Formats: sequence, C-alpha cells, structure tokens
Amino acid sequence: MLVLAALAFIAICFFGIPFPIVIASAALLGFLGHAAGLEGFEASVHAGKATRTEEAPAAHRRAFDRAIPDHVKPTFSRLAKVTAIGLTIWLAPVVALFATLGRQNVFTAITLFNSRWPW
Repeated sequence: MLVLAALAFIAICFFGIPFPIVIASAALLGFLGHAAGLEGFEASVHAGKATRTEEAPAAHRRAFDRAIPDHVKPTFSRLAKVTAIGLTIWLAPVVALFATLGRQNVFTAITLFNSRWPW
C-alpha cells in the first residue's frame, strides 16, 4: 500500500495526472487486487465476537434509538432560519468591503474571488 501511495504522489506531482483519475485508478487496482486474492488487498474484519461479558449496545446504536429533539427536527422554518443566518454570515464581509472600499480594492477582489461571486 505504501508503494501505491508513492505512485499516486508521483502521478499527481510529476506527471500532472488529475486527482480524480488517480483515485479511480487506485479504487480499480484495489478492486482487482481483492478479486485476485492478492496479499494486502484482503478485507478487514471488524465485526468480531464481543469480548465483554455484558452485551451493551454500541454508542451509535444508543444515539439512533433516541427520538430527535424538537429543536433540531427538519422543518421549513428551520431551513429558512439556518439559510438566512448562513447567507448573512457569508455575505456580510463581502457587502461591507464592497460598500466601504469599492469594487477595485484588492481586498474586495480577493473576497469576491474566494466567495465565487459571479461579477
């Protein structure tokens, strides 16, 4: 696996191969290596026999067994509120820089570029 990581690094840095192609190639190589039964490509075993005497449910099972609290249930009003707060936090610095320093200021240009503003 260390060789695969080194080859991925070389492919990206020295040959300029796009990252998605490197990831897809690694996934395909892993699939083929597992299908061929090669050493190092075996699936991990995570669901072994419990070693404790009491069989308490795992933490994620306990979390999903509880009901969703009312303050986090998905509703349209919650969606609108979270969207409004998020847009305000995102747009406030952009609007403040645009209003105070103008469009041609370097900080405004950087802010617009980093916020992917289509102007």
